[in-house]
Amino acid sequence: MRPMTIQPIVRPLAVVAACLAVAACSESVTAPVPPAPTGLIAQLVADVYLPTFDSLDVRCARLADALQQLADAPSESTLARAQDAWRDARVPYERNEAFAFGPIETAGFDPRMDTWPVDVAGIDALIGGSTPLTRATIDQLDGTLKGFHAIEYVLFGLGGHTTVDALTPRALEYVAAAGASLAGEA
Repeated sequence: MRPMTIQPIVRPLAVVAACLAVAACSESVTAPVPPAPTGLIAQLVADVYLPTFDSLDVRCARLADALQQLADAPSESTLARAQDAWRDARVPYERNEAFAFGPIETAGFDPRMDTWPVDVAGIDALIGGSTPLTRATIDQLDGTLKGFHAIEYVLFGLGGHTTVDALTPRALEYVAAAGASLAGEA
């Protein structure tokens, strides 16, 4: 039995490497890429961007309504509906993350709607304080004190689960105002 040598393998590999090097130096080894179809961006805006933004607007309005209903008539049922409305409103927002350019960045919508982490101590201070909790008040707050994640903190609690009994009248007032503010941003 004869021992195997590397020589027979090296020669074919050297030939392949040389062919690849020559091909890489040639002027063009592929056909030119055709120009993008005209109207593609307009179609993308019409078919993807605007419907997603519209969906966010509608779902944030539903969330604001559900949060107001929770504040007006707190029950486990209205809490569950508000939590479902929050989850539902997150769907188009997360889809918007795929094309987070333009006004969402340049006009500052993202920090006012989706800042993370939130200022838990600041939210607790607002709820525990005497500042009027209106949409106008919430609109003026820093992004760490409002938006999706601030509402999430109150609506779901730190552990991801809360009960209606854990929500004080001021907490309910806060989420209703924060929901109205978020809907206004959307």
